[in-house]
Amino acid sequence: LRTDAAGALSGFNMEWECQQRVNLDAGIQAVHIPHGREFTSLALTTNKSIKVRIRNYGSSGLTKIPVAYQVNGGAVIVDSAVLSLNTNDTGVFTFKTSANFSTPGYYQILAWTQLKNDSNTANDTFSYVLRHIPNGPVSLPYTQNFEYLGPQVFNFNLIGEIS
Repeated sequence: LRTDAAGALSGFNMEWECQQRVNLDAGIQAVHIPHGREFTSLALTTNKSIKVRIRNYGSSGLTKIPVAYQVNGGAVIVDSAVLSLNTNDTGVFTFKTSANFSTPGYYQILAWTQLKNDSNTANDTFSYVLRHIPNGPVSLPYTQNFEYLGPQVFNFNLIGEIS
């Protein structure tokens, strides 16, 4: 804002920043796999589908987008997402090759687009950590006795005075 000699506001000044949209630009926005718990209906299996959400960041429509994923630094799985994505559209794609998440633990999943002549590769890759929680079997019947906990040692660090 500007002021005149008397201090009254006399107008305003605006600065605009424009960014040119690149022609070809696609990226992975999300990986869709729920966490699992062993020995339950949520247990992850040896044949789990990998789904990704792809976004067209470019100004040209896309119909065939090369995509890939990798689990824990293993083999790179390459596929081709056949979607109709206009500018700023998103679509969900399921890879034809599934992954094995049957062992409890953490899985680092990297998914990315491999669009030829992609003008901005900084938004191509999405990283996701999947957790399959161990859930060991319980021997039934299970009982717990809260009456006796055995000898206990208590350590106190007191600051100040106790009255």
